Amino acid sequence: MVSVAPASRAETAADVYRLEPWAVPGPDQDGDPPVPDALVLAIERQRAVVDRRLARPARWRGPLRRELCGYPNADERARLGAVFDRLVVAGADGRDLDVELLLETHRALTGEGRFRDRPVRVGRGNGPRLRCAPVREVPDRVADAIHRAATSPAPAPIASARLHLELLHIHPFRDANGRSARLMAATVLARGGYRSTLFTAVEQHFRADPPAYHRAFVALAERGPDDPTPWIGSALRAMWASSAAVVWLRTREAHLRAVLAGVGATGAEADRLLVEFDLGCAPAGGEAGFLTGHAEPWAAIRAHLPRRARSELMVQLRRLREEEADDAASLTHAT
Repeated sequence: MVSVAPASRAETAADVYRLEPWAVPGPDQDGDPPVPDALVLAIERQRAVVDRRLARPARWRGPLRRELCGYPNADERARLGAVFDRLVVAGADGRDLDVELLLETHRALTGEGRFRDRPVRVGRGNGPRLRCAPVREVPDRVADAIHRAATSPAPAPIASARLHLELLHIHPFRDANGRSARLMAATVLARGGYRSTLFTAVEQHFRADPPAYHRAFVALAERGPDDPTPWIGSALRAMWASSAAVVWLRTREAHLRAVLAGVGATGAEADRLLVEFDLGCAPAGGEAGFLTGHAEPWAAIRAHLPRRARSELMVQLRRLREEEADDAASLTHAT
């Protein structure tokens, strides 16, 4: 058995606590969201952590955006989940990203699958409204937007966010424009190699702050659609935040394991010391059953993070563990 000297334990704690809790990137000096290029680099670093144990895209799980806003609808969730799994998990059977795929997606969601035949504007009440494409321009503008996404040399997160925005700005359907646009954006991410739904479930990217999605469109309507960069920055920031907590936790654990390995503690002994170091006090309340038997540093985290941050961490970690368990089971079954 390896015992860690008090000095080493103190050094371990110092190394761990240098990893500050995650913080969503703040606005730039003009108050706009961070520039997309910087966020894409951050998201790519996250993907290296989140997708590391996933061999294939994860299936749909969790709520719709409207359910996050307080409007539950189990039937719509089931339909969207089935379409998501076909587009993202099965890769749409090798289909090209094209207009027909969008129409099929809308048909599966609503039973319609055809473009609108009347003018619309997007907005609420007396607030600013985003003028949508004239009816006669809808087919060509949809085709152009999807072609740009399919052939874009830009990183998948930017191509996905731009397609999401363009489809909502065109507003090609009478209903379900948001769900259709977010599913097509998810398809772009999956085809770009993203696997966890913490990335691909665009429907849930604003989970931690659902009203921020509407605020981003209000800001776009006020500015005008000529410069989509701030909106794309908001979308990428939400995508970043969707896995930031679990990335922080697993990075912190990796650093701690590296320190333990440096003093000769590996395998089961490292697990024991992790539990001893971080679970000195038992988890409280409803967390106990979920956390029992895991080496993540919950006692320290409970003292170190505000309640809302702990809640987001729990959501993300539970999701990723479920996906990793599914992935491992599917690989075992395949062999």
